Amino acid sequence: MATLPVKFYRSDDTGAPTLSGTVSALINVLDGCLLTGYNTRAVTSITQTGGVATLTVAAGHGFVANQVIAVSGANEAAYNGDFLVTGTTSTTLTFNVAGNPSSPATGTISAKVSPSGWTKAYSGANKAAYQNADSGGTRYVLRIDDSGAQWGTPAAQVAAVSMYKAMTGIDIGTGVSPPAAVWTGNVLPWHKSNITNSTGQPWILVASAKAFYLFVWPGALSCCLHGFGDFTSNLPSDANNAFLLHGNYGTGSYAANSVAATGLNLYLNGVFSTSFTAQQAWAGMDYSGYNAGGVLALVGNRMFGGYGFGEAGLQFPNPLDNGFFYSPLVFVERLSSSGTAGVRCSAVPGLYSPQHANPFPGNGTASGIVPNYTVLTGFAPNGGNFVSIPISTGGAGGNFLVDLTNAWS
Repeated sequence: MATLPVKFYRSDDTGAPTLSGTVSALINVLDGCLLTGYNTRAVTSITQTGGVATLTVAAGHGFVANQVIAVSGANEAAYNGDFLVTGTTSTTLTFNVAGNPSSPATGTISAKVSPSGWTKAYSGANKAAYQNADSGGTRYVLRIDDSGAQWGTPAAQVAAVSMYKAMTGIDIGTGVSPPAAVWTGNVLPWHKSNITNSTGQPWILVASAKAFYLFVWPGALSCCLHGFGDFTSNLPSDANNAFLLHGNYGTGSYAANSVAATGLNLYLNGVFSTSFTAQQAWAGMDYSGYNAGGVLALVGNRMFGGYGFGEAGLQFPNPLDNGFFYSPLVFVERLSSSGTAGVRCSAVPGLYSPQHANPFPGNGTASGIVPNYTVLTGFAPNGGNFVSIPISTGGAGGNFLVDLTNAWS
């Protein structure tokens, strides 16, 4: 069984949880992707020849190439575990298997979309607290209040999100970010929908053992980026290098505590903002280690102008060598709420931007529960794959690139 450090989930996967403007919808998505998996199917048979396994399952299975599945129940241990689907037909999947196990497999076997191995530290009514799967990491906790009670309007369209250094219960913890002086109640909004009903919204979640990113298209409009996890800091012995990221789905200057739900306001513009409340990423503690909630800017490369995420740049493909150029996105912590000088910095785990002008506009506009994205085979480091996600409808504003293959540092 190969090591598969990154897993990719979509709202249009068969059996995927529905994200909507109802209570606990976000928790259901996070549980399905991070904890339990989904789309469990009984397996009719598994055979293998030359290290290529063929799994037979009933028609309508819904599994797709490049999806990571979890197989269990085989008496032959080599067939159990996580596998990258390399091909499908209406009734079969193929994947690589090591160790030349006997064929066919025996046992009562099942397969499902594999979860990412995170844990739920605490839970309550429409609330959940998650920790990543990196036992050597910060062990910060992501708390979700998906009750719709934090704001009167738009209520269940938005979940209230916080990050804690430690928790002892679903409502009890220390070292909370963001600071209450900036966001009342120490919570950020993670937008789920543009309407308070059960209509499913398009989403993509990409997760590793240390972090995840959730891309949402409320109302099938432009993209919101939310995320949580650990980053590798340049600060020696940094024990607070956790981040909480939210992409606003609002209008105008999106002031603190506003949860307006029309238009798009990402602020991910490749430069430091002079507005303290405009920052959408927070570290667990500031660089001093004494104050909760260091303000992080998500910085792209603005060499070519625009927003630094591929809105402007080189011709694609590069006419000199037919090449594709990209660079990692960077978190930079500001020294003060009014200053623009940076101190602690890090490459954002697994997240890149192209150095070309809107190279991958995607499949048009997110529609229904179908998200807008393109899988780029062989484009990522070490010949791996990216998923390219346009920031705005039609691709204007550039692209995020998420590494689907390599471990996130």
